[in-house]
Amino acid sequence: MCSDMDQRSLVLIVDDDRLMRRIAAAALEPGRFRVVEAGDGREALGLAAMRPPDVVLLDALMPTMDGYECCRRLRQMPGLEQIPILMVTGVEDDESVDRAFEVGATDHITKPVKPRSLRNRVNTLIRALEVERKIRRAKREWEATFDAVGDLILLTDDLGQVVRCNRSAIERFGKGYPELIGQPLQQLLWGDQPVDLPPTPNEPVDTEFPLLTGWFRHSVFDLPSDLDGVRRVHVLRDITQQKQAEEGLRTSQVRYRRLFEEAPVMYLQLRDEFEDPIVEQVNQAFLTTLGYRKEEVLGRPLASFYDAESQQALVDGWKKSRESTVTVERKLVRSDGELIDVVLKTQPERDLNGDVVSVRAMFTDITELNQLQSKIVASQKLADLGTLAAGVAHEMNSPLQVITGMSQSLLKALDKGTLTPEKLHTNLETINRNAWRCAEIARALRTYAHSSGGTLEPLDLNVVIRDALLLTEHQLRSWSNIEIETDLFDLLPPTLCDRNQIAQVLINLLTNARDAMPDGGRITIRTHLNEDGGVSLVVADTGVGIPQTALAKIFNPFFTTKAVGKGTGLGLSIIKGIVQAHGGRIWLESTEGVGTTFFMAFPPYIADSTIPVPAEDPVGRFEEGRQTLA
Repeated sequence: MCSDMDQRSLVLIVDDDRLMRRIAAAALEPGRFRVVEAGDGREALGLAAMRPPDVVLLDALMPTMDGYECCRRLRQMPGLEQIPILMVTGVEDDESVDRAFEVGATDHITKPVKPRSLRNRVNTLIRALEVERKIRRAKREWEATFDAVGDLILLTDDLGQVVRCNRSAIERFGKGYPELIGQPLQQLLWGDQPVDLPPTPNEPVDTEFPLLTGWFRHSVFDLPSDLDGVRRVHVLRDITQQKQAEEGLRTSQVRYRRLFEEAPVMYLQLRDEFEDPIVEQVNQAFLTTLGYRKEEVLGRPLASFYDAESQQALVDGWKKSRESTVTVERKLVRSDGELIDVVLKTQPERDLNGDVVSVRAMFTDITELNQLQSKIVASQKLADLGTLAAGVAHEMNSPLQVITGMSQSLLKALDKGTLTPEKLHTNLETINRNAWRCAEIARALRTYAHSSGGTLEPLDLNVVIRDALLLTEHQLRSWSNIEIETDLFDLLPPTLCDRNQIAQVLINLLTNARDAMPDGGRITIRTHLNEDGGVSLVVADTGVGIPQTALAKIFNPFFTTKAVGKGTGLGLSIIKGIVQAHGGRIWLESTEGVGTTFFMAFPPYIADSTIPVPAEDPVGRFEEGRQTLA
């Protein structure tokens, strides 16, 4: 055997004739072979034990231990069973040749040995040895692979009996290798049960084998020719988990389909096609609510079920719906043309690569909820009007007393003949000013009480703020030590809003601020221009503040931090709904013992014309700057 550093083949020459050993060594190419010499059989056995050779050149006739005995013993040594042994005989008689092969010689050559013949013969044996080694290595690799495969592999003969099987088959059948060999494969797989669908070559069949307690994909391959009695190869791949997963998937699909069909909310499955979602699936709730038949819905664009405003919103927002979950409010058109309010929640569905394959849309009918909310808002406004009534009556009583007093004074002076033009002019100016104040209070109250039905118009928020202050003046003044500070931006652009809804927001916030300052304090109202061109409204107080634990729930319906009987918990919920309905945002900052600030940001109003602004500000107690309510 060659060393790691020397790749030449090792040849052991055994001959008692030293000259013959030298002739044989010289015949071999030094660049290809390394030679080790032994003078007799015993020495040869010792050298072979220390370093197994690649080829043994063995003289048949030697004293003490002849070549035949040495060959027999070499074959008994571990690792030398397949080493080529070339026996050199004196004569080429049948008896010598037969004896050489009987003791294990690979080949023989007759003396006198020609160098070329010896070299060719040794080269042939070396090549044969290399081929044999490759075949044995390939066989070991094949056997290792055969046993390492997780599939069950069984080789059968013409009668269908097992000729060979791998380790996986042995472990799965729970029998030893000798017990499986010779057994009919059909009996092993099906037992006494009939074979319903036997597999054919190259057409695998998924079969449940009770004896193996599982499902297997059974494949059969015919060998092109008889090889060691093997005619067919059976491969059984365990697909039990796959079948269980498929069954679970089918069950989930059935359950999902049932939930989809029977869900009380409206569901659509949408396909994205040319930036226009197409309805792929629809559930019964959608059909029942909108009054359509299934065939009237499938394949239609989603936009065909929207009103004009919602259709435009769909065009603008569909890209976002494909990228993330979106929740928006829309209007759907029933088959009879009636509009219903819905909350739409879209969720993209992605494949394993993360690509959007469809979008799931869920619609929740909020028509009745919106109607109920409108009623709640109206009820809240009615409650506000009741609260404001006493204060407004008081505010109007003062100027009316001035008017009646001045009128009586003028009449008496006229009767006595003491009415001078100067006194008449002065008193008439006072009467006129107080009459206008009564008219302004009445206008503000009438405007707030009027139900606009959600009509939006471009308005100056500063005017709305002054009206709200005019109506709440007496309420705020009834509490001692309350200061009102206004910081209103003069060049405020118009805001698209509902006048009395925004007034309702302000009145609620002012009332809450008053309640939060039982010992007095300051309320600050500010307006300013946002970076996006919109308008912000800020209402701040220096009251008791809101606990941090309540901030997350402060806008929830029926949640209140006031004592029992002091509030319904609907005010801030209504305020949030109104601000969001105007496309705005509302948030707050609060610190206990310091105060609370509400921030409202409204979107910019884009129009060619500007809104009309009153020629003069409303007459009242609240002017720009700070005032103390006595």
